[in-house]
Amino acid sequence: MKDKLTVELFGILKEICKTDNIIIEVELPINSKELIEFFIKQYLIKKDNISQIRVAVNNRFLSYNDEIKTTNEIIMLIPPVGGG
Repeated sequence: MKDKLTVELFGILKEICKTDNIIIEVELPINSKELIEFFIKQYLIKKDNISQIRVAVNNRFLSYNDEIKTTNEIIMLIPPVGGG
């Protein structure tokens, strides 16, 4: 059975998907790397558009092996931030 996760988007990801957040269906637990790969496939995004994307859960960045285990987390996909 798949679980529904609400994922908040930032920066170029928000522009690509034309929304502030998305709901995706995945099997939990899922690690950060798997979530990014799922997102890339689901939205047909070129990997060079989102190099070094980070996943944050409840305002804490995850490593690629950290798992999301429940649907009641605040999940964010955050691309690199640049500026001057």
